[in-house]
Amino acid sequence: THIYLLVGCAWPVWITSATPAAPQHVGVAAASGVLVLGVLDAVASAAGATFGRTRWPNSEKTVEGSIAGAVACAVSALAWAFLTGTLQSPRNAACICVVAALSSMLEAFTAQIDNLVLPIFFFGLCKSFGIR
Repeated sequence: THIYLLVGCAWPVWITSATPAAPQHVGVAAASGVLVLGVLDAVASAAGATFGRTRWPNSEKTVEGSIAGAVACAVSALAWAFLTGTLQSPRNAACICVVAALSSMLEAFTAQIDNLVLPIFFFGLCKSFGIR
């Protein structure tokens, strides 16, 4: 699991830096591994264990943990985008919030090794929405 965590955090940076027109800064898409595993997954787990009361159907994970994880991820991603100059418009900010919410839902319902699945999903959504 530790290897999956390291690979999950690193591969979006590898993919982004391997492209010929790679930007000189690391935007939200490239930081997706850290954002989704270091923020969303960690906050969802801590908040769910501490404050969680309502369980998702057929899951041990809680609604409260999912909401906390999505909010923490969205705030962190927006702050990162602002600091790196990649927050281009209000539409871009809204897309970041949608990506965080969808990633939180996948985290709540995945039975897979989420340390590999979540960064791929988050990165793919960022690229689909045009988030750098």
